[in-house]
Amino acid sequence: MILGPELLNHLIESHGMVIPFDKHVVTNSVDLSIGKIFKHSGDALLTTENRSIGKLEEVPLSDGEWVLEPNSNYIAVTLEEVNVPPYLAAKGISRSTLIRAGVIATTGYIDPGYSGAIHFGLTTPGPNTTRIGFGFRAIQLVFESAEPNKYNGAYQGGRLYPSLS
Repeated sequence: MILGPELLNHLIESHGMVIPFDKHVVTNSVDLSIGKIFKHSGDALLTTENRSIGKLEEVPLSDGEWVLEPNSNYIAVTLEEVNVPPYLAAKGISRSTLIRAGVIATTGYIDPGYSGAIHFGLTTPGPNTTRIGFGFRAIQLVFESAEPNKYNGAYQGGRLYPSLS
C-alpha cells in the first residue's frame, strides 16, 4: 500500500522520517531537493568482488546554481536526510520539471531501515548546458508498506562511496 499525505505528514512531523522537512508532501509523495552535485570524472569498476564507482568531483555552486555540462553524468545528493522505518520502503521518482528540461534522474530502491541522504543519478544527454539552483526539488519519494527489515548495506548513513567493511 502506498502511503497518503495524512500518514506521511504524521510520520515526518512526529517521527523525523525526513529532516529537514519543509512541507513538501505532494499527494502521495515527498519532494526532496538537491544539496550537492558531483560529476563522474573517472573510470568505474563494478564486479562481484569490487564496487569502485570511479572518481567524483564536486561541482561548485556559482551564484547559487550548478552548471551541468551536456552529455555528462552526475551524482546528486539530497539536502534532506531520510529515516525509513523498518516497516516501510520508498521509490524515488524524477519530478516532471527535470524531464521537461531534458535531464534524466535515476534513483534506486530505498530499503526499510535506511537512514541518510539520498543519492541519485543525473544525466544530461542533450547538447545544451543545464543550470540547477541549490535546493531545487528534483525527486519525489513514494513510500509503501514492506515486510519489517533493517538495511545495513554499504551506503547506510548516506555514504557517497561504499563502505569497505
